[in-house]
Amino acid sequence: QVLRTFSYSFQRKMWYILVVECVLCIIASIYLFSSYGKFSRGKWYVPLLVCMGWSLCFFIVFVTTNDVSAAAHCDVSCKDDVLTESSGELDCNGTPLVTKKTLIIIWNILYWTTFFLTWAIFPFTQTYSMSGQFTFVEKMKQTIKDNLLLYAVMTCCLIAAGIFYLIQNNMSWKGLLDIAMAVANAYGLFLLISLLGHGVVNVPRRIWRKANLRMYLRRNQFELVRLSDSLEEAKDDLDEVLKRVRKASELTNENDPYRKYVDIIISKCPSEYEDILYGEGNFEISYSKLASLHEQLMRAVHKVNMYSSMYKATLKSAFYLEDILTAKSSPQKQIIWTKKKQRNHF
Repeated sequence: QVLRTFSYSFQRKMWYILVVECVLCIIASIYLFSSYGKFSRGKWYVPLLVCMGWSLCFFIVFVTTNDVSAAAHCDVSCKDDVLTESSGELDCNGTPLVTKKTLIIIWNILYWTTFFLTWAIFPFTQTYSMSGQFTFVEKMKQTIKDNLLLYAVMTCCLIAAGIFYLIQNNMSWKGLLDIAMAVANAYGLFLLISLLGHGVVNVPRRIWRKANLRMYLRRNQFELVRLSDSLEEAKDDLDEVLKRVRKASELTNENDPYRKYVDIIISKCPSEYEDILYGEGNFEISYSKLASLHEQLMRAVHKVNMYSSMYKATLKSAFYLEDILTAKSSPQKQIIWTKKKQRNHF
């Protein structure tokens, strides 16, 4: 009785630990998003979905450790009903663990949530947020059209796998859901092997190179030149788009039915739009042309912001390395920061 009371108490503590782990994953996701982006920029659902996706991925790591711990403590000779609803919260050796039913529920929630987000929500949201259409219905039509190729390929693979399964199992429809899960897992494993294989090699190599400050500084200087060229090219593309926006504004007066769409496009323009006095190019005013111009503007602004952020981060890193190398060669051995506030020691 004492042991069972202790197991119930420990099970409640394990639930507390899972809740704390979930909260830590959410906090880590919010911190990472605030480090690489801004919550105030863009649509409200973008940071929500990004933080949700990251939190689920981080929480999978904690759930995996709990699952492996439960399996490692369970003796092979035990019966299958040890970690079920009837036996309770003890493993074969008397060690309190999270119940098997609880782990199954958590895994089902994580799997189907990430499955739905990966194959339905994220592709639609990504296309929807960068769509140049002006109404919700038109944006959804454009989103479905752009994702039609992806889902067509997925449907063909699923149909082929389903036909193969039906032939191998005497035309039985049982298990088609397992086939869909297997196809999705195969695609996920392919991406995992590709991306993780690159990261396993690249991350240690980059850390190793950072140990040599002079070589890493030269690498940053090379990156600054490349990013500077890319940033200037992106700004030139943005200027061309802004000139077409100015031209569209010149061709539409206040009474024009397309003027409201032009005003929406102008509201998305950066401050450089005020420096453009005259528009350029042959522009035909129509809804499809304005929607295409709207999308070009959003992509051009995003490209400039991306290269600008990368350039500033690399420049900050280069100044940081230069300050350290200068302090190494100076007799005082004191670091005088160029981009950071100098600390005062008491």
